[in-house]
Amino acid sequence: MASRFNAIKLNGITTQLNSEIIPYTFGGAFLIKLGSIIQQKNIDKCKGNKERIITINLDINNQNYDLYNIYLLSKLPKNSIDGQPFSFYDIGSDLQKGLNTPIVNVKYQEVIAAYSSNQDVNTICFVLDQYCKELFKQIPDPIFSDYRKRLIAVNSSGQNIFDSDYEKLGIYNYDTNSAYKIVLRPNPFGKNYFLVFATLINSALFSFVDPNISENNNFIDSSFTYPAGGLYEIAQANINGVGIASRYTVSNQLYNYNVALFIGFTNSFNLNNGDSINVRLSWKKIISSQ
Repeated sequence: MASRFNAIKLNGITTQLNSEIIPYTFGGAFLIKLGSIIQQKNIDKCKGNKERIITINLDINNQNYDLYNIYLLSKLPKNSIDGQPFSFYDIGSDLQKGLNTPIVNVKYQEVIAAYSSNQDVNTICFVLDQYCKELFKQIPDPIFSDYRKRLIAVNSSGQNIFDSDYEKLGIYNYDTNSAYKIVLRPNPFGKNYFLVFATLINSALFSFVDPNISENNNFIDSSFTYPAGGLYEIAQANINGVGIASRYTVSNQLYNYNVALFIGFTNSFNLNNGDSINVRLSWKKIISSQ
């Protein structure tokens, strides 16, 4: 829809765009993000029928958090969030600092090598967990002492594969040197365990998780049990490369502020590559009772 094209007033739909509009390119297609379309007034009735011609106002400035530049943390908004003394740009800058460290780049290349050579699931889980742990370690703590950092990573299936809030629970078990297994009680499916790396496709087995096994501690209440790929900022990152969102937590009446980034596991970047994760850095308010 358009109201004006090349200085010509329009009353409807045009198949062309003003040359000043630069569309996104994504996987060979063009994505154009539009804001709200607001009816201004009726002009007249078309002669011979009852349809109305209306003038519309096209608002290009989206009021949500969609970005205008894809794949760039440096283009995050610098205005304060919800009256806080920091911006999404500040959070994204911390994430970028972690990504730029040499040791994180070494871990990144190890992940690429494991995927490109079709390594077994134990190796894949190890290199992914090592990459995420090192990235979290290298990200600075928030500049405000009443906030703490949290990092999660979500694969292309929406499966959570890392959460810094869980020190001992993850996709790799360093005690057994293998992919982390959740042990089950006897069940009609005949399964003895499933991998944390693939919990979503095994959700029917959650009721058979054995609570008496120490390795299973905190699993049911963890972020590994829900499809984190549905989070708004993760969905944004899948499309734009970068996603941002603030989220209200009812339990403590505080906000979490999140920046997500799409990371493809190839040295020649391929938008259609399924070997990828989204990493999300959060600044979380420290609860006073902690």
